[in-house]
Amino acid sequence: MSNIFSSDTIAAKPKKKDPKDCKIVILLPSYNPDDKLPKFVNSLKEAGFSEIVVIDDGSKQETQKFFDEIKPNVQLVRHAVNQGKGRALKTGLNYIKLTYSDNLLGVIAADGDGQHPVSAILDCKEAMLNNPDKLILGVRRFAKGHVPLANLMGNLITIAVFFGITQLKFSDTQCGLRGFSDQIINDMIATHGERFEYENIMLLDVRRKGIDYVEVPMDAVYIENNQTSHFNKVTDSIRIYANILQFTVFPIFAGLLGFLFSYIYFMNLGCLADRNILLTYSAGALLSWLILSMTIRNEKKMDVLFIILWTAAATAIFFGLFKWLYNYPAAWWLSAVVVAPVSYALYLRARYGKKPKRMKIKTPKKAKEKKSKNKE
Repeated sequence: MSNIFSSDTIAAKPKKKDPKDCKIVILLPSYNPDDKLPKFVNSLKEAGFSEIVVIDDGSKQETQKFFDEIKPNVQLVRHAVNQGKGRALKTGLNYIKLTYSDNLLGVIAADGDGQHPVSAILDCKEAMLNNPDKLILGVRRFAKGHVPLANLMGNLITIAVFFGITQLKFSDTQCGLRGFSDQIINDMIATHGERFEYENIMLLDVRRKGIDYVEVPMDAVYIENNQTSHFNKVTDSIRIYANILQFTVFPIFAGLLGFLFSYIYFMNLGCLADRNILLTYSAGALLSWLILSMTIRNEKKMDVLFIILWTAAATAIFFGLFKWLYNYPAAWWLSAVVVAPVSYALYLRARYGKKPKRMKIKTPKKAKEKKSKNKE
């Protein structure tokens, strides 16, 4: 009689991956490269990165010699025509996910022109080994090194915009050095965007999907004043901000509707009794939140209750502030400034859940400097 508890009849539990036994693959999207690409690949090899995937994003024929030069050292995947950096990254992530499915820890994506120092890539590798379930973001230290004014202003504005609409702090929203753990690669492949906007939509998905992230500081490097970049400051910026604004279309629309609805009646304050004013504003607030609730995914009873309670609270706050500040010309606007950001914050919480956690890594050099200062 066979033993029913034999190893043949019991399904073995899947072994948890040991980060030390898994591979980290370098992904380099490239379009019309020059001699910087072979030099950068050689530097990565010397640093110990044995698995490198390069995506030729439909480059011109005259640049093929640089891809031929690196062929023996990398896995080369080609696009027949140029499809954009976002598509190149997703092509690479999909290829790596399928090729290294059994022992993949994650992927580190970098620019192939050497804009991201190998030392920073090593720091990202260390961060991924210590945080195998998080998104790794390389962030540049803008206070150090020479940063073109246009690039600096663009980054600062975008950082402020991202904080306003996601309530997440990103030290750098445009750095292409990023690490994707095996656990989140599928989410990154599903992220929308085909060109440079992809990397920004990815950060919006951090909020949408609740992905924790780690920031790894690095020096800001702009080779040849960033002249080799294929980023179009007009068309690519329009794509980026169009997608950013889509994130807030519904809450802005609902907020404006409630705002205008109540504003019309508040301006007729002398014609209406206090009770009617309160009821009128409540109707406007309920109408706007009704529209918001229609946009909330996986709607739950607690979400609906949460919205109703906040509607009542917002109405009371708005009405109380307006009555208190009635003799001031700016009373209406001050009231709106108080209620609007709180409403938006609660909308984000109701739709996407808790904010993802942010961790900022101190590079070994920076940590060593701080330690020496403490000793002094």
